[in-house]
Amino acid sequence: MLGLDLRQPDAKFEVHSLRPARRVGPDGELLVDLVIEMTQRKAGYFDLDIQDQVESGSLNPAPQADFIFRGGCSLLFDPLNSKVRYCIVKNILSANRLARQRQFLTAGTEPSLRAMYFGSAIQSGLKEPFAFLHRAIE
Repeated sequence: MLGLDLRQPDAKFEVHSLRPARRVGPDGELLVDLVIEMTQRKAGYFDLDIQDQVESGSLNPAPQADFIFRGGCSLLFDPLNSKVRYCIVKNILSANRLARQRQFLTAGTEPSLRAMYFGSAIQSGLKEPFAFLHRAIE
């Protein structure tokens, strides 16, 4: 429900913020909700076999992560009724989200504005990225 992996008794997550949000209700009364932001992170691997072995616990010690994968939620909590009014979730257990992030990080060949100005990993051998043509001469 919260987008966190709480299957282990020692599961760690961070509460990044807990702050009030004031709003005007339908009858003009002032209502206060609490905005709670929680995140959790786990190691991500480009190799699917390594990812599966690390998550199942069969690869111990785990190798250094290729990237960090994050998940969590933002909650709107009504303190008067002690109920969650709204929840935005990015599930850390979502295999689809993990696959999309892995694909984004490994794609790298798509043309981008950053690559135009500063070059990409593929163009690392080039001596003059476009941005340096516009620098001031001192």
